[in-house]
Amino acid sequence: MSPRPAWGSPPKLSDCSKHGPGSAAELVIVEGDSAAEACLQARDRKWQALLPMQGKPMNTVSASRNKVAKNVQFGALIDTMGAGFGDDFDLAACRYERIVLLLDPDADGIHSRALLLLFFYTWMRPLLEADYVFTARPPLWEISSARLPEPLHVFTDKQYDDVIAQLEAQGVANPSVERYRGVASIPVPKLTTICFDPETRALSPLGVEHAEGALRSFERMKNVAARRPGS
Repeated sequence: MSPRPAWGSPPKLSDCSKHGPGSAAELVIVEGDSAAEACLQARDRKWQALLPMQGKPMNTVSASRNKVAKNVQFGALIDTMGAGFGDDFDLAACRYERIVLLLDPDADGIHSRALLLLFFYTWMRPLLEADYVFTARPPLWEISSARLPEPLHVFTDKQYDDVIAQLEAQGVANPSVERYRGVASIPVPKLTTICFDPETRALSPLGVEHAEGALRSFERMKNVAARRPGS
């Protein structure tokens, strides 16, 4: 296999203008073109790049280097980062100082985030060790009422049930409720505030321990599947 260039520009990458050490540049990874179109309006193009990944990523834990390099999604990510991968990965050459996973808060999004974590763990582990990887949490629900000082953003169905119960206990009846269908359905001003503006967003760091937790989950699912009749 011929060596990959240090940096290539995938067709779907919407890059930022600043890169490298001290730039605070970040690469935001989203699911699909619809999410990317919404995020393009919410980002700061000077230092926030966007890369959509169409479809569920492959599990790269036991994949060969050649297979990973030829994969459309991960090949684009490797080219975008510009730092190589596997034994050749060079953290100092990375074009971004932060990687943000902005995925839908549903089962598919959670699964995709785990697969991306496994890719970083297997092929770009220094990113996780150096605290370069984060997740932004888009809400599933927005709850508002004239009796609330500002809308409440809710991230899981269970949390929604708990918040509604708490509001009812406080005498807040019939609040206005909106359920978002994913990142693409969130109005741009709210998307900016919740996921892009560093003054108002809340990012959660993802480290080696999170990737190892994802790996254990995949191994458990594999073991359960192997024990099923007819497997």
